[in-house]
Amino acid sequence: MLTAAALLLTAPLAAQRFVGAANCASCHTDQSARHNLTSHAHALSRASEHRLANDFAGDAGRPPGFRFVFSSRDGAVHMEASSEDDHLEMDVEWAFGAGSQGVTFVSRGNEAWYLEHSMTYFPADGVFDRTPGHDHAAKNLTEAAGILYPLHDPEHGVAQCFECHSTGPVSAPPAGIRVSEQGVQCESCHGPGGDHVTAVKLGETAAARASITNPGSLDPRALSDLCGQCHRPPGAADASGFDPSDPWNVRHAPPYLDRSACFRQSGELSCSNCHPAHEPLAHAQPAVYARRCRECHESVEHTTTVNQDSCVECHMPTVRPHPRLAFTNHWIGVYAPGENLEPIPTRKRRR
Repeated sequence: MLTAAALLLTAPLAAQRFVGAANCASCHTDQSARHNLTSHAHALSRASEHRLANDFAGDAGRPPGFRFVFSSRDGAVHMEASSEDDHLEMDVEWAFGAGSQGVTFVSRGNEAWYLEHSMTYFPADGVFDRTPGHDHAAKNLTEAAGILYPLHDPEHGVAQCFECHSTGPVSAPPAGIRVSEQGVQCESCHGPGGDHVTAVKLGETAAARASITNPGSLDPRALSDLCGQCHRPPGAADASGFDPSDPWNVRHAPPYLDRSACFRQSGELSCSNCHPAHEPLAHAQPAVYARRCRECHESVEHTTTVNQDSCVECHMPTVRPHPRLAFTNHWIGVYAPGENLEPIPTRKRRR
């Protein structure tokens, strides 16, 4: 029998009716208001409409002699690139990322290809710097400007990026990609709301509840699978090509959480235990997560003095695969000093 999560993930989206977050907010006012404060809600936007659009102005260089200048004019974000013997200009169409860490830009090349810009905006430092994954040497200005991705490709198609950063079906008419709704909104996790809204209007409470997915009712494994559709599913840790020792992979939380004894043995720990669905991440409040830890680990003996309000500092260390980016390692465990990718195996820990 298919679970609610499986039904949500396997049903053809094009055959379902999405109604949009504004429609959901008419009944679920509080949840919608809080969700709008999250990075999920602003995971994708038109560059000119991004909440940091006014900051997208500056310049950056790339060896050996490429220069990039970003500016706003005529209601659009503009990129101008130059080298000693070449010049290139284009509008920046899409901005990926809410800006909690970085905002990466994408522009349409033609009907079949899209350009991921080589320069990302990093709000914490207020600068443009090399986009992760763009470390290769560029032989000409076209290569220096970014990486071209095909629109449709099972492994590297840019349409998949839009699907995870937006809500509802993504279409690609000749004029360029169109998303149903920008950002990860209500129906990304709850499923299309058309039938739910209809049932509510008809006063059919049971049908209304049955026609929408409530991720909060899923068991930890099913919820991790649901989140993993965009954040990489748990099984990816054992799949070919996924290396948990690669610092870049730490940004995919489910495969690492899946390796944690806390997740495997408790049967209760899930993504939403620490990350309530409609709340922004509490990056600057480690005590919030420490309280979650103490719900299971009421009394823990340490061999040295520790900060009791910052369990994650030691047991979920920060990994920095890029000078301007930091990710939390969700492989919960005991780590040796200076090691932040793989915890000490239980059998090797000092008693």
